[in-house]
Amino acid sequence: MAATRIWSIKGRIDNVINYVTNPEKTDGSRYTDTEPQALTDVIDYAEDGAKTHNKVYVSGINLSLDIARDQMVMTKLQFGKTDKILAYHGYQSFLPGEVTPDMAHESGVKLAERLWGDRFQVLVTTHLDHEHIHNHFCLNSVSFMDGKKFRGGSKGYWILRAESDKICAEYGLSVIENPGKGKNYAEWKAEQEGRPTIRGQIKDELDEIIKCSYTYEQFWKILKQRGYKIKRDVKYIALKPAFSQRYIRLKSLGENYSEEAIRQRIIAIRNGIRI
Repeated sequence: MAATRIWSIKGRIDNVINYVTNPEKTDGSRYTDTEPQALTDVIDYAEDGAKTHNKVYVSGINLSLDIARDQMVMTKLQFGKTDKILAYHGYQSFLPGEVTPDMAHESGVKLAERLWGDRFQVLVTTHLDHEHIHNHFCLNSVSFMDGKKFRGGSKGYWILRAESDKICAEYGLSVIENPGKGKNYAEWKAEQEGRPTIRGQIKDELDEIIKCSYTYEQFWKILKQRGYKIKRDVKYIALKPAFSQRYIRLKSLGENYSEEAIRQRIIAIRNGIRI
């Protein structure tokens, strides 16, 4: 089974023109903070050598790894699409122990090729820094074929999820047959009647805390200040708010509330990225 997500990366890219036309910068040097930092940040995060064991698990689709930024930028310039959404950042996360690094990367490349390989430039990396192996995708928002922009939104997410599930099945991995399964009757009935649930209240509060947290550790500090009891030294992190009689596992709140998702949401908000 693999959890999937994709979101847009926005920022300024007008300085890209100066970057690619400046002869002093054709030696492959890094972008400065006055250049298209949003695009740079997502590529840097995806390529982080410490997380990919010296970049062993990094692949480029329709681009070369050493000049990935330049090629994405040139595509935008070629079609005059240098504003608004710069790229899309997606991930595919596997259950702990379910895949090997090779299998995870192979499935990630296969997923990217099937969904975007005919029209878009994509960077695919596999991170090994957590118990759950996960893939990151940096997708250029502009097609190198016709200059049309990629359309994300909820439709893009469901297409990503469906294809990921199909590939998981091909590899003999578990697939969630019914994403709504797992709620107890009381929660289900409360949701159907429009009444608040404990999990719903927790998610609302977590969303609020994520927005005002600058670091991952600050997130936990604020949570404690609000009266939450937290179990972090266990296999599955669990929370117990003052209005609940039992602990709730973080992973039971949905894929937007996994440790990795919370980290990424905090980083995105800190960098002024909409997700």
